[in-house]
Amino acid sequence: MRSFHAVLLAVAHSASPVDKVVSLLKEMETKIAEDEKAEQETFDKYACWCEKTTARKANAIEEERATIGRLQDHILTKKGELASLAADIEELTTGIKENQESQAKATGIREKENAAIQADTAELQEAIGALDKAIRVLSGAGTGKASELVSVAATLRSVIQDAPQSAMAQQKVSVVRTFLTNPAEFAQTGAKYSPQSATVQGILKDMYDTFALNLEENSATEASKQAMYEDYMHTKIKELKEKTETLSK
Repeated sequence: MRSFHAVLLAVAHSASPVDKVVSLLKEMETKIAEDEKAEQETFDKYACWCEKTTARKANAIEEERATIGRLQDHILTKKGELASLAADIEELTTGIKENQESQAKATGIREKENAAIQADTAELQEAIGALDKAIRVLSGAGTGKASELVSVAATLRSVIQDAPQSAMAQQKVSVVRTFLTNPAEFAQTGAKYSPQSATVQGILKDMYDTFALNLEENSATEASKQAMYEDYMHTKIKELKEKTETLSK
């Protein structure tokens, strides 16, 4: 047995260079095959990773593109809303300014109207007072003296001068002017006035009635204009409040 192993060992040690090369090549072939297999396994793993990663990245890119599209649409929508809001704000601001200007204008007009009516009312009241005094004097309530007629005429001059032409007919104007020019001629003895004084008295009574009617009309006009003004201001103040509250939201 020992001799057989010894023979094999001797043969092995006595292998030729070609056998060694063949053996080396076989070893190299085996090594290359093992390396190739390992590399193939590594490549397969990397290729699988690449495929999975590429698919994942492609999906992510598509999702991001969809997100970008949604965001762009959202931006456009918000831009439209912003433009609409800007237009609304401008409209509200303009409306508030116009409302305030309208209120100021209406108040100015109402104040002027009231001042004119009040002045006219004061003149009418003064004229009515003067006419009432003159009528009472000419009706015999006075002393009948010429001096009293002179005093009455002096008071009536401004009333007749400022009276509108429609206050009395033209033919009556000359009679009144005669009285105003020379009131003493209308006086008689015995604490009585001449018959012409009755004519003047009738004319003055007509003027009194006309002025009294004008005074009533003034009062009614003032009340109507004030009511219209208050209704207008109530509406404008309500509108202004609504616009201001909307703008502050």
